[in-house]
This record gives sequence, C-alpha cells and structure tokens, in this order.
Amino acid sequence: WQRPYLGLLYGAGVATVALVGDLTASMLKRDGHVKDFGNVFPGHGGILDRLDGFIFVAPLAFCVLPRLAPPGSWVPFL
Repeated sequence: WQRPYLGLLYGAGVATVALVGDLTASMLKRDGHVKDFGNVFPGHGGILDRLDGFIFVAPLAFCVLPRLAPPGSWVPFL
C-alpha cells in the first residue's frame, strides 16, 4: 500500500460490510421463521450463513481494490 491509512479504511469497510451481510441473512431467517438456510452444513445455519459476508464483500473488493493498489499491480479477470 502506498498510503497505509487506506488499508486501514479498507479493512474497516470490509469488516462493516461483512457484518451487514451477516445481519441481513439473520434478519431474513428471522422474518421467514426459518432456523437454517439448508442442511449442507448441519448445525452451521446452512450454506448462506457461511457465504453471507462474502456475498456482500466481494463487490466492494472488486470495485475498491483496483483503485487502491499501485498502478499495474491489479488486473481484474475479464
């Protein structure tokens, strides 16, 4: 990182967005009166509980990282 404070801001943003994703999945389960999103991972709340943070963080990472990384160091897969 050329500017270390951007890494700290990015980390805080990722943590916040992952938390929002987890809380959103929990809210959907609570509103639907469902205990688990499936039985692929028994006792863990289902597959969506394992991926909810990633689903929300992936777009943030894909949009923000290319702008924070030094020029030429980030090549998105197209």
